Amino acid sequence: YLQKKEFGTPIAVLPTGIPAESFLPDQGRAEHIRKAYLGAADHMFCTVSRLAKEKNIYFQLEGLACLKRLLQKEGKTFKHLMIGDGPERRSFQKRVQELGLEKEIVFVGNVANTEIKNYQAACDLFLFTSKSETQGIVLLEAMAAENPVIAVDASGVCDVVCNGKNGYRTPEDAYVWARKIADTIGDETALAALGEGARRTAESYS
Repeated sequence: YLQKKEFGTPIAVLPTGIPAESFLPDQGRAEHIRKAYLGAADHMFCTVSRLAKEKNIYFQLEGLACLKRLLQKEGKTFKHLMIGDGPERRSFQKRVQELGLEKEIVFVGNVANTEIKNYQAACDLFLFTSKSETQGIVLLEAMAAENPVIAVDASGVCDVVCNGKNGYRTPEDAYVWARKIADTIGDETALAALGEGARRTAESYS
């Protein structure tokens, strides 16, 4: 925007960094979290977000309903951890019931900042649908724990998530978003490569 205005002042991007401890999840703790929440499901995802309308959570729930239908065709199931709290929590919980996602979605509530990296490391993917981010620090925190990101293409997201390198950006289409999640977890080799790419991306913001 500033470059288009042709200001003469030198312009550079100085992103907010993430602390070194974000790169050091406690693997024992991560395994405990995964065992506690996964149960008999095949995959586990998470999101870290304030539970408010501007975070586009209603769309996320619609997408997860699509994902459930897609995975059912393959005989697969999932758990999704909603980490965080906010004014819309009860409304989101009601919508979860309406969509028949009570078994899939767990409202974890607020988690200490020091613990979030362990939740990230316990999951297969970080799912994100907010369209109001300026940078998306939570995306980088996920990547630091080698957790690839599937997100709606929007501001902040487009600066961090690189398709096929550390995750994927999709249009705001519930089926397309869900299909990308299903395709990504269906290829374990590619998923591992995305995790490595995610960590390398995060390292550039340390």
